[in-house]
Order: sequence, then structure tokens, then C-alpha cells
Amino acid sequence: MHKFFPIEKYQKYIEIAVKKFDVILIKGEAGCGKTTIIPTILCKKNLSKKMVVSQTKKIAVFNAVSYMSKKMNIQIGQQIGYTVRFEHKSTKKTKIKFVTDGILFKEILENFFLLEYDCIILDEFHERTVYTDFLLASLKQIKKIRTDLKIIIMSASGEYVKIAKFFNSKLGKITIPGRLFTIKIFYTKTHQSNYIFSILAFIIKYYSNKKTSKKGLLVFLPGREEIRLMTKMIKKINSQEMFNLTIISLYSDILAEKNFDLSKNSNTKKKVILATNIAESSVTVPGINVIIDSGLSKQKTTYWKSGTNLFKIYPVSKSEAYQRAGRTGRERKGKCFRMFTFSDFSKFSLYPKPMLEKTDLTSIILQFYASRSIEFLNLDFITTPPIWNIYKALEKLFLLEVITENFKITLSGKLCSIFPLDINLSIIIIESLKNKNKTLFNLVNTAVSVLAADIPLVFEMKSIFSKEDYARIKSLGDHFCYIAFFYKYFKNENTKKQQDSRHKSIKNFLNLVILIKKQIKETSVIIESFFSANLLPYKKKNTDIKNQFKVCFIKGYFLNTSRLLNNTRIYQIISTGLLSEIHPFSLYKISYPKLIIFQEFLVTSKQYIRGILPIRLKWVYLIGKKIFI
Repeated sequence: MHKFFPIEKYQKYIEIAVKKFDVILIKGEAGCGKTTIIPTILCKKNLSKKMVVSQTKKIAVFNAVSYMSKKMNIQIGQQIGYTVRFEHKSTKKTKIKFVTDGILFKEILENFFLLEYDCIILDEFHERTVYTDFLLASLKQIKKIRTDLKIIIMSASGEYVKIAKFFNSKLGKITIPGRLFTIKIFYTKTHQSNYIFSILAFIIKYYSNKKTSKKGLLVFLPGREEIRLMTKMIKKINSQEMFNLTIISLYSDILAEKNFDLSKNSNTKKKVILATNIAESSVTVPGINVIIDSGLSKQKTTYWKSGTNLFKIYPVSKSEAYQRAGRTGRERKGKCFRMFTFSDFSKFSLYPKPMLEKTDLTSIILQFYASRSIEFLNLDFITTPPIWNIYKALEKLFLLEVITENFKITLSGKLCSIFPLDINLSIIIIESLKNKNKTLFNLVNTAVSVLAADIPLVFEMKSIFSKEDYARIKSLGDHFCYIAFFYKYFKNENTKKQQDSRHKSIKNFLNLVILIKKQIKETSVIIESFFSANLLPYKKKNTDIKNQFKVCFIKGYFLNTSRLLNNTRIYQIISTGLLSEIHPFSLYKISYPKLIIFQEFLVTSKQYIRGILPIRLKWVYLIGKKIFI
């Protein structure tokens, strides 16, 4: 074991707790070593024959598996393995299996009692993701039958009393410190109206001071767009002031690369790491002395009146702010500068609001309908999901024709549940198969795979397209831009410098798209058998493949239809009445068609939509007749 992990001192207590209690809560600050050390202890002391460790993020799975395989000198896929969406590497001999919470939830639906494992570890419980809450509700029922099962809940902020009441039994509780040195917290004297400018001013002042100019900074920002903006601003100052700073960006898309390693830059003293909330717990950031916290994070929520999914910036909770500060103070004394007043901080909620209360449940409820092993309404939740959220999810399932008026799942619904995709994307794939056109399916599959990979597509398309081609592709819509970029980038790959980090990063993203495309194609073979058996009808062929492509996407996103208001550049979402503009990062900003569908709804200083596809009114009437007629 690594000698600097604080959890080492508690090994005996962990062994005693696992032997004595069936449910154990381990409260450990980020960096204490709980994710990797506890499974190692259980394995070496023969306290578990086979365990599964659930993580909230894919990068956390990769980091844990990589670290443990190196320390134990074991090949990944043997004694230690993992399963994430679109990727699997484990065997029957695997004793420690890391998975994302979504994968474990799927395993429960397929094999409710999880007989393969004798120990379930839920890590990062404090994040309260939708799947984590569903897992806890399911495990409570499983535990009533499987008395031999050990459940370990690991969290950075303990809710011991609440969890104890939920399981209605005695729990083993262990608290482990994370930091070894003191951390000084600083607040601003007044409210900062522009936190981006305030952080930039702090960075300039910080590196202008000779005493502090050799120390690393970790800056927490709401999202990747804010990170890109800050990166551009720092680069300008960097060239003018000659600070020679190394700028490192950390967000989920960057970290999707399994080989991404922050330790490569651990010896770089003059560095600024710009990160989203993913750096709170999912990655280890070495060599950091000072934290700058914006106090904000970008979250995906559901608007309760309409059921519209939107991305919006919210203040973090107190526990999240403490976690951010805790990223320093491990190697030496640390400092955390919060870009908000203490008065603002006192108004923050103690814990983050569970995602179950504010996230779209449509895809999850569909999985319950498709699986007969467990009834959604029979589950006992630690936090009960709001009635309006369940109602909106059922309404959406009905409008998408995956359940009937009597709440029975349709054949289309069953087929949607087979794909490892969001329900809207699954419907689009099935619709493309109805046309019996391989070219159309390949185009749709590429666009869907890009969207499923959640890749940042603010690329410099002008660098690989001529002006004429660039203008022509943009006029078709964002989705055609995604497809064009995907194919064109690989054709021009040999002309790019292999050492260019930007090129390598984009190539890794597109390799993920290829992997998703392959899985969708393999799954589609199952769907095609239903067409062959005449269980699903083929559609009449349409000669215009662009129109066919658009109709497929309308089938999945007709609820996101928006119309242009007269003499403006503002769009109104027809199903909800919400107003928005086309996002500046949208590739489709060449004209303003009267009718469009969009992919995402974002709220910043304004309300924006992106993922734009121009459509025709008659297509919307035909496909969305349940809501528009």
C-alpha cells in the first residue's frame, strides 16, 4: 500500500466492521484512499470472494483499476476488471470488479439478487446520482433475502443517521481523514458580479508575486465552456506577461481517455489546472498548493412545469465546497480562495440536492418496464422522487409510443431498452432501420454515436474543409456537421502532426465514436430480425436521404421542436413555450429557419439551444400528432 494514504491506520477497524456488520458506512475525505485500499483489504484478508465496486463516473473506474493493477502487479481483466458503457474487461476469475453505477443498476434488473457477488461497494454516495439512489433502494430489498450480502457505502460526507434509519438496522461506521495538513480558507469581501474576471485578476496577482509564482493552482469552474474561455484569457496574458504557465484542462471529455495521466505534469511548478466538479473526487491532482473556487457547477436538471431537460449553473453545496478545499493540504499546508462572500457561503445547502429530485427519469423508468424482475413503484427510496417527475417521465414515454395508455410497454419500448443509449437516440436508430437503407443507417448511426459519446464538437472545421464545403455543410444543420467532421478528420489524419496534443485528444474522442458505432450496429442485428418476421413494418422508401435523416431525428426529438418568432432571432419551444436563442457554439449559425429541432437546452446569462436541425412543419404534424394536433 501507498504509505501516505491515511486509511492505512484504520485497516484493523475496517476488518472488524466488515466481520461484525452487514452494512458499513465509511466516511472518508477525497484522497484518503478508500476507493482502492478497501477492496484490496477485503481481497487480501479473504473477506470477500468476489466484490463489485460502483463508481459515479467512468474516469473514476479507469483510475482505480489502473492504480490497483500497477500496485498489485496484475493484468487488467484478470483478478481486477471493469465494465463501463460500451466497454468490458473482466472474466469469471475476476475478484474485484469496478463498474459505473448505471452498469450495476442494469445488472440488478437482469439478475436481481446479484448472486455473483458477496460484497457490494457503493462509492461516492455523497454525489447522490439517480442510479446511486436506485441502487440503494434495490439493495434494501435484496438484503431482506440475501442475509450473507455485505454492503459498504463510502461517502465524503456522512449521512449516518439517515442511512441507518433507511436500512432500519445497526451500521458499522468509520470516519477517515483525508488531508494531513491545515487549510486556510479565504472569502471575498464583496459579492463578485463577474467571477471569471475575478479569478483571472487573482491569477495575475498570484503569479506576479515572486514568493508564490512557483506554486500550482487548481481552479474550479462550472463547465467546459467556462474552462475554454478562461484558457483563452490566460494564454493572452501568458504571452504578454511572460509567466510561462502550463495550462491544464480537466473535464469529463478530456478524462474520457483511459491513458490520461495528471502525474505527467506533477513536477511542473508553474501550472494552472482548470477543472469542473469532476476534480472534487474522481481524479487525484498532485502538486497543488492553492485552490480557487468559483462556488458554481453546471448541472443537468428537469424543468418541473414542462419536463424539459436543461443545463444550468447552480451554487455548490457546503459539502462540495469543503471537498474542493480538501484537494490541497495533503503534501503541505494549503490555501483555498473562494470567489464568494462568507454570507453567500452560509446560504449554501449543507448537502447537494439528490439528482432523483431534479433529473429526467424517462430512460430509467423504461428499463423498469422492460425488466420484470422488480417493480418501480414497490421500491422504498431514501429520498422519494417527486410525483411531478414520475408523471412527466410517464407522459414522455407515452408520447414517444414506448408505453400504452394502460401503462403497458410496447414492442418499440422493449427494443429501445436493448440499446445502451438514451431513449431518444434509441428511437432514432430504430426509425432509421425501418427505411431498409444501409446508407441512411450509417449516417444516423454516426450522428447518434457522436451524441452518445458527448464529445465537445466546437472544432476548427475550417481547418479541414474548404470555404465552399464548410458553408454547404453548415447550412444542413449541426448533425450533418458532426458526420462530415468524423469522416473528413480521419481522411486528413496523415497530414496532421502526430505529436500535436489537440489532434491526439480529438482522435481519442472519435475512436470512442467508432466503438459506440460498432455496438449499435451489433445490437441493430437483433432489431432487424423483428422486421424480417413482420413484427415491425418497413416504411415506404423516400429518395431524398437528407429528408429521411431529418425525419428519423424528429421521431426522437419532436418534443424539442421550436419555431422562430417573427422579426427576431428568438425561438419558442412549441411544447413548453420557453424562449431561447441558438447557442454561439452551435455549428449551425448561418441562417435562422422557421422551424427546427434541438438537442440541448442551456441556461447561462441567456437561454440557449444547440444541436440544431432545420425541419418541415408537415413532418412534425405527422410524427408528433399526439401533442401538436
